[in-house]
Formats: sequence, structure tokens, C-alpha cells
Amino acid sequence: MHERSHSGEKPFVCNVCSNRFTSLSRLVSHSRIHRVEKAYKCYVCNKAYRQSGGLAKHMRVHERVKLYKCEVCERAFCKSISLNEHMRVHSRYECNVCNQAFRKYVRLRTHMRAHARDKLYKCQLCGKGFAMCAQFNNHMRVHTEEKPFACSVCNKRFSTKSSSDTHERCVHSDRRPYHCPYCGMQFKTHIYLKCHVRIHTSNIF
Repeated sequence: MHERSHSGEKPFVCNVCSNRFTSLSRLVSHSRIHRVEKAYKCYVCNKAYRQSGGLAKHMRVHERVKLYKCEVCERAFCKSISLNEHMRVHSRYECNVCNQAFRKYVRLRTHMRAHARDKLYKCQLCGKGFAMCAQFNNHMRVHTEEKPFACSVCNKRFSTKSSSDTHERCVHSDRRPYHCPYCGMQFKTHIYLKCHVRIHTSNIF
């Protein structure tokens, strides 16, 4: 085999794509690309990959690799929650109720309405109050049964855009944008992620 590396001879041929290789082991490794089988499995979360390189890249999630980087000072963290806490250092405006921080005053002002005792937008039908106009508009559709947002795939209709988006993601797509900061597992909705995270945090006191 060593002599083939100098001669350029590649006697082992893939019967799927006709690529040639100098050794049988390289052909076997290459063949996994064409298989549905995922031979390399993570021992932490059981996620599987076709090639060892994919598994190695995934394992960084479970290791003490600082993947979450601050865009302001470039300091890096192992967990997204640590990065979120750090970002308060760069924030100028802080909520005096829950200590959440914001870089712009207009965002703090919008946030403060959630804590306000006076609900500026009040439903005349049931008396329920809301801090934000968008929340009030969404609520009013409960009474009017208006459903202006349609699924682009099956045309099922919804009263809010967020409900329509969640429906498309859960029913018609395999996109999983919510990542567990502990094990890297991916979920379609924030609710699914929140339930999963309890597995990691239930024994933390």
C-alpha cells in the first residue's frame, strides 16, 4: 500500500460513483457516504453520523469548547446562558424589576410595559388588559374568530403569525432551530427544548 502512494495506483473502485482509492480501508470509509447507515454514534446523546469527522465535530458540543462568542469584546463561553449573562456588561439600560438589560432605551421602554400595572390596551368584550398593542390585537381575534394567517403548504389558517410559523415548522419541516446548551440536541419549538432541559437541570440544587 505504501508503494501505491508513490506510484499513484488506485485499484479499489467504488461501485456507486467510480471513485478510486489506494487502499481498501479508504474505500470502506468512503462507501459510508452512500449508505443510509450512520455508524458513528455519540455516546452522550446518541446522535449518529455517517463519518467519524461529523461525530468529532458534534462532540465539541459536549466538551469544554467555548463556542459562544461575544460580538462586542470577543470573549468566549461554553454555554449560551453564560454568554447571555455576560452581555449585561455591555448593556446600558437595565430593568429595575427583573434586571434584564438592553443596549437601547427604546427596547427597555417596550419591555417595561410587561411589568406595568396599568394595561394600556383593554378588551371591551371581556375586560382583559394588555401591555402591548400587538398582544391586544392577537387577543381580539379570539372574539372575532378571524384567522388572517395561512399555512403556505396546506392553507390551514391561524389567528397569529407565530402560530402559523410554528405549524409549518412542526408539521411540514424538519428544521430544528432550538439547541440544548447542555447536550446539543435540537428541537422544533422552544417548548420542546424547555421540557428537555429539565433532564439536565432537575438534579441541580
